[in-house]
Amino acid sequence: MMGALNYVEYTEKTIDSYGSDKKILVVGPGYNIKRNNVVINENNVDLVEWIEKYRNSENFALFDVVLLFRVLEHLEVRKIDWYIFNLYTIMKKKAIMHCIVPNMWHVCEELHKEFKKLANKEAIDDFKTRRLTYELFSEGKDTFWRHSLWTDEYSVQYYLEQEKLFHVLSVTLCKELIINSSIVPYELEIICERL
Repeated sequence: MMGALNYVEYTEKTIDSYGSDKKILVVGPGYNIKRNNVVINENNVDLVEWIEKYRNSENFALFDVVLLFRVLEHLEVRKIDWYIFNLYTIMKKKAIMHCIVPNMWHVCEELHKEFKKLANKEAIDDFKTRRLTYELFSEGKDTFWRHSLWTDEYSVQYYLEQEKLFHVLSVTLCKELIINSSIVPYELEIICERL
């Protein structure tokens, strides 16, 4: 993972790639750099509540780009269509939604490999096992109540396209970004277009 960028660096690079003439919304914790063309949501407010407040504000303008870096996997699966719809309402036609999510399928594969060592009487890497488990169940005690979104290349495309509001243009491994640990497999990067 030599040369990998952290969350803020990767967000800055992504914003720059879209250009200063685009109005960009950054959703998610950890990014707070002020830029003229960038709006940052309030982290302690539910996303739909924030969208409603923004939609009714004097600063309202439709976005050209929405960045959801490490956000989708924290949304309740039973409400994902509501969140996606509300994002749709504050985006221009053909606007881009750029998402990064953990590649949970590969996290599971890595965790499986570690536990398989036990069956072969080998020592597991305890830190790696705990880190991978945390990655899958990072909602703490509320994991099973919330039914947070499972994210792999197929599920993310399904959730983003299910209401026919967005079309997924690409799903790729994001090898430049490291968010949690070099132990966690690469993130998935999804680019979709508002219909």
